Amino acid sequence: MLCSLNHASLSDFASVCILFSPDEGQNWTLAILNLVLQVKELEAGSDISVADYRTKTSFLEIELKDGQTGADLARKLPHPRILKTHLPIEMYKDQIKRFPNMRIIQTMRNPKDTLVSAFHHYQGEKHGGIFKGTWDQFFELFKQEKLIFGDFFDHNVNWYKFNKDRENSLILKYEDMKKDHRGHVIKIAKFIWCNLSNKVIDTIVEKTGKKNMGQEVNQMTSKMGGWAKGKSQLVRKGEVGDWVNYFSQEQSDYIDAKCKEFLEPLGLTFEYSG
Repeated sequence: MLCSLNHASLSDFASVCILFSPDEGQNWTLAILNLVLQVKELEAGSDISVADYRTKTSFLEIELKDGQTGADLARKLPHPRILKTHLPIEMYKDQIKRFPNMRIIQTMRNPKDTLVSAFHHYQGEKHGGIFKGTWDQFFELFKQEKLIFGDFFDHNVNWYKFNKDRENSLILKYEDMKKDHRGHVIKIAKFIWCNLSNKVIDTIVEKTGKKNMGQEVNQMTSKMGGWAKGKSQLVRKGEVGDWVNYFSQEQSDYIDAKCKEFLEPLGLTFEYSG
């Protein structure tokens, strides 16, 4: 359940803020970042679960079972805190400008694979209500801008415009992370001033690999009770190009036209096959 904006204030946070349109690789980025922040423990040989981020990340706009919000949880987390949001830039722009040193990571994914991932997420995630319709029905909801957290293009374009020239923002693409997993672990670490040994880099790459993420994160999610039994799990295929198994030619052409209208003028392009 979403909390009201005034509960999700950034005014007293000095943290790393991760922002996404849903289903753009958020869990992967969060898992990497959380392990990077525990470099001392990893150097000492501690066996930290890759799913550890699930309990150490504040999803700002979510209302928790006990009536608290993600923002309430963030105030209790030790520094540096990891904050996650799916909300549009308009809700945070003025607050972020007052804290120019806040580190922001924006992760983006090609819109076709993002929509397929979102379709499965909607079918399994309890908090948003279980979607029982077909892929074609889901796509129509997308076209009508009726998905939770709004339109993919509005969200990504507006955050991108804000972040692209901001000194303390890092923009990542899911497809690039797939091609160079290790390189992006290093890039994220450098962005938050963490120097990692080769040993720790290897550990993080192994722990945040698809197989391990699927086992540990899905197991943790099941224990937390937020996922419907028998449905596609939180960490699913993680592939680039799975959209071809869902999209009709008409649907693909629709997304291509939207990309040409909204993304190409900004120089934003994505890869659509692995």
